[in-house]
Amino acid sequence: MKLISIIGLCVALSAVLLTRYTLTPTHDEETPEPKPMEHTDKLALIEHLQQADKLLEDGKVEAAFALYREVIAADPSCALVEARYNFGTILQQLGYLSQAVQQYENTLACMKGSADVRLSDVHNNLAHAALTLDDVSAAAHHWKQAIATRKTRTKRAQDSGNTEMGVSIDAELYFSLANALLQLGDKGAAVEN
Repeated sequence: MKLISIIGLCVALSAVLLTRYTLTPTHDEETPEPKPMEHTDKLALIEHLQQADKLLEDGKVEAAFALYREVIAADPSCALVEARYNFGTILQQLGYLSQAVQQYENTLACMKGSADVRLSDVHNNLAHAALTLDDVSAAAHHWKQAIATRKTRTKRAQDSGNTEMGVSIDAELYFSLANALLQLGDKGAAVEN
């Protein structure tokens, strides 16, 4: 539950972060390679991840950015997938869209076969980044995936009788998909959504 609240916080802080911090990189600007962490045991990685989450929560985006990068570099096994997701979110907020897309794709690869509720969030963020990069087709694809993963998660929750685990499919996903489909000239599919 704490992870979901952190993800929600990341999304909620996006508007504040974009106005508070004046970092304006170009969309194709390279980010420097992270320095390897001295401690790579799992407990140390978890501690660093928690520190990064706290830094982000406190509005210290640049420090959180650096720490998430270190955690990811030291975690090739994808054990701490939330670090990849949070790092992608920060990259997107700071305007490093190509790198954000790459990080979200890495996050999806780490989550392959998972029923994690964050799958839809990753697809939704990928769709927004793709749309900003003028890749409307990729945006539509990821919004379709976001809707599908939320439907699957909700059905699994209902089938198990656990209504607390259900995930609503918010109208924003359908609206965004319909707009992307309209831009692609697929009026029929847009109306269906």
